[in-house]
Amino acid sequence: MTIHILGAGNIGSLVAYAASQTTAYSPVLLLRNKNQLSQYIEQSSSSLIFDQLDSPDPVSTWVDAASPESLSTRIDNLVVTTKTYQTVPALQPWIEKLTPSANILFLQNGMGSVDAAISVYWPEISVSRPQNSSGPRIYVGVTTHGVFRHQNIPNDFSRKFTHAGIGDLKFAHYRGGESPTNSSNELESMLTAAPALNGQLLDYQDLIRTQYQKLIANCCINPLTTMLDCPNGKLNVSKTVVESLYPAIVKECVQVINRHFQLAVSRQGDHDLGLDYNKMLEMVYQVAHKTGANSSSMRQDMSKIIAQPKTSELNLQTEIDYINGWIVANGRLLGVPTPVNTMLLNMIKAKSEVIKSR
Repeated sequence: MTIHILGAGNIGSLVAYAASQTTAYSPVLLLRNKNQLSQYIEQSSSSLIFDQLDSPDPVSTWVDAASPESLSTRIDNLVVTTKTYQTVPALQPWIEKLTPSANILFLQNGMGSVDAAISVYWPEISVSRPQNSSGPRIYVGVTTHGVFRHQNIPNDFSRKFTHAGIGDLKFAHYRGGESPTNSSNELESMLTAAPALNGQLLDYQDLIRTQYQKLIANCCINPLTTMLDCPNGKLNVSKTVVESLYPAIVKECVQVINRHFQLAVSRQGDHDLGLDYNKMLEMVYQVAHKTGANSSSMRQDMSKIIAQPKTSELNLQTEIDYINGWIVANGRLLGVPTPVNTMLLNMIKAKSEVIKSR
């Protein structure tokens, strides 16, 4: 059975690697065009190499790849791991290749990209009653795995990765479209069977709580590691970060998220999310500690911008608009002030703009 992965970055490559380690599933990386496909074949020999911090022996595995021009088969199972801001344009070349009842998992940072893709490509899917809608079966997912690439250079297909933080992958039907007790399909089976993923299918209400919690951690760790240019764990050695910045960011996030859940999500039946400020503050500290050796995705994105500030073809950006930017935008809609998240949003954007102007 074939699992197609759109987004050949850290998490997409981890999913491909994990699928390749099973006996029943064959991963195919979907690349932007035939030039990228040629580079992948020439520079990596179609292989992914993964190691772990506590293991000296890397594992190499062969993974097939395709471009829109080369793929002759239909797509039944798709995992989308692109950057959030790339989601809609990245999907466009593959939409016609999807089967009408395809299974699609969005496994990305931040919030908002799934709704954007659905509004463009599957407007027939009802937000309020997705279980009665036609079209593909949509899933949303959250992962706590930490992965970094050894050569983080645009257009470089040296496919060596370190699985720096062993976590899990939780996913659910979009807005509770189906119960997790229903019969599973190929995509669900792969995600839960691959040992490297530690996947679990949840009820949507449980998944959205996990997604919100990861958003809070990302709102702290991503922009701070990017501005301070340090791995995740170094944040916890700073008294200013632990005693001032973490608390201020988390307080705003909890206020916005609890209010957003009440108004936008609770129609599913649960009217009180009740995220606790102190528990979320401790959670952020623990995430930074457990992924201490990892470099956040936003810091890696900024490193790419620094390496090639004039690269317009790749439209290099960070995902700040879908992380702290989501908190700021929803805080504005809900009447919740978010001055600290607004400052982080503006600082990351300013840093990117200054680098690109060099």
